[in-house]
Amino acid sequence: MKLFYLTGYNGSIKKGLGQKLSDEFELTAIETSDEFLSDSFEEQINLIRTLLQSFYMSGGRKIIANSLGAYYLLHSLIDFSIDQFDILLLSPVLSELNLEHLKNFPPNSSRLKEAVLKRKIKYNHLRITGGSDDEIIDFRMLDKMKRSLIPIEINIHPDQGHQLDHNIVNNEVTNLFK
Repeated sequence: MKLFYLTGYNGSIKKGLGQKLSDEFELTAIETSDEFLSDSFEEQINLIRTLLQSFYMSGGRKIIANSLGAYYLLHSLIDFSIDQFDILLLSPVLSELNLEHLKNFPPNSSRLKEAVLKRKIKYNHLRITGGSDDEIIDFRMLDKMKRSLIPIEINIHPDQGHQLDHNIVNNEVTNLFK
């Protein structure tokens, strides 16, 4: 089975969830590493779109994006010509983060908000999973997504932070392939 995966910030396909997915699936992946982030935002989005097109042409339809990878995936899907993906976002970054050492990061959050409100993000199915205690998820933006994007499933797990319990993640991955 084929899977497209975008890691969280400095995530790896050689450890953790990335390793698990790499072991279980024919994986196309982007690691949101410092090297990836050193490119311009436009170059990052173009790279993801190019890989998504190749992935789609090879028969791939399932996508998982974790944390910061979810932000880049959503931007890549704005006005994208392919709308047949089943997507799982884990603890997604949905807007600009309030970080002292990084101002206006990630970039273009107003573009994403506008795309959500105007329903410019296309897909077959979108499922978002996060924790009630996650300080990264913008719950106001999540509410906008719930009202604007269809079909969408949102699962917020009580007493979970940004790093979701492994059992929750495993169940979500399993559900993506049902």
